[in-house]
Amino acid sequence: MWRALIRQADNYLLSRYPPEACYLEDVSALAKPNVTLLGAFDGETLVGTGAFKILRDGDSRYGEVKRLFVTAEARGGGLGRQLMEALEARLRAEGIHTVRLETGAQQPEAVYLYRALGYRVRGPFSDYLESEHSIFMEKHLNNK
Repeated sequence: MWRALIRQADNYLLSRYPPEACYLEDVSALAKPNVTLLGAFDGETLVGTGAFKILRDGDSRYGEVKRLFVTAEARGGGLGRQLMEALEARLRAEGIHTVRLETGAQQPEAVYLYRALGYRVRGPFSDYLESEHSIFMEKHLNNK
């Protein structure tokens, strides 16, 4: 079930961007100890996913959002926002106050969601390189 949804997300991204512009992580990479993976279900059907990795930047830790994806059938009902809010709540519980992400320049709905949630554009981070296909964003979490 997870593999099928991740494959669907991969196909979605690869239909919009060249392979070298897609930072795809498979299910095994999402099973590492520094990763939290959440799923959204409609009954028994997995219709959305979101994950974060806890990483280091010098002496501080930050969270990187990965694999936010909602199936075409489940889009438009706020599920992406709910997944992001759940990821942010988990990050706060882990004591993480900075969240970063990379999203595609040809995904205006995703960019709109992240902006609406308070994410701001920033430069590349970690191992990412500047690219016309990527938008890098960051948010500082308050203690809710």
